Amino acid sequence: MSRRDTTGILASVPLETTIKVDRALRDRINAAARAERLTPARFLDVLLEEHEAQRWAEAAAAELAAAPVEAARDARALDATLADGLRDEPPYPREPGDCEPLEDDAAPDRTGR
Repeated sequence: MSRRDTTGILASVPLETTIKVDRALRDRINAAARAERLTPARFLDVLLEEHEAQRWAEAAAAELAAAPVEAARDARALDATLADGLRDEPPYPREPGDCEPLEDDAAPDRTGR
């Protein structure tokens, strides 16, 4: 983990680094930054933020475009379930006591069966 020494001789030295680019690219970055009235570092930061926002928007658009496909798949699965031949019943009793016991769950008669 790298920490900035705030007490030593280098305490006032900013934590910066150099990236290697060819001169033509460096000149283009500097000219574009100057036109926007930004430092080259701030210009690159803004440019990268815009790029990341564009990538996020593209991913979100792709997810939204896939939603109808997934919805159609879900609808087909629901149609298949509804066409299974079982009769429709509410999943839960509406009122206490509305539920009829299944034949297997019926209470045994007095003979213990």
